[in-house]
Amino acid sequence: MNPRRRVRRLSAGRYRVRLPMTERLLLMTLSTQLVTMLSSDKPSSDPSLRRLFPPAYVDDEHAERNYQELVRQDLLARRSRALDAVNHVTHSDQVDEETMESFLEALNALRLVIGTHLDVSENLDDITTQDDAQSPAMSAYAYLSWLEGQVVDAMAASLPPSLDSSP
Repeated sequence: MNPRRRVRRLSAGRYRVRLPMTERLLLMTLSTQLVTMLSSDKPSSDPSLRRLFPPAYVDDEHAERNYQELVRQDLLARRSRALDAVNHVTHSDQVDEETMESFLEALNALRLVIGTHLDVSENLDDITTQDDAQSPAMSAYAYLSWLEGQVVDAMAASLPPSLDSSP
């Protein structure tokens, strides 16, 4: 296994996860912080969480309020299950497909929250310097992006070959 490769598909529905302790601790800390944010009295008032609950009706406040009332609890429950997978992955060296899918969902949620907090755009040319106060958050964002790519690559290894015959 490549020493930088953290996630590898073992067999149908099984994955090996090799995370150094520092990475495990970071993931546990970030997921605990997000659980705390989501379980606050007013999670909808935190602007960092807005990407986790995207609006369906931007021009109709009444319809949007109704929509959020319908889906918010389901979205919260789904986010909680995904964040539980972080705990499982950080305490195990092998996980099943369902746990890996939830872990991927949790990584994406963490990235969305940190990216929203940092006001990250698609243009990442403005990466902060080491002395910048946002540098730790930017480093966490970059790490989560990299790890998410590792998970996607490992999961893609189980896909059948492309039927596209173009070079």
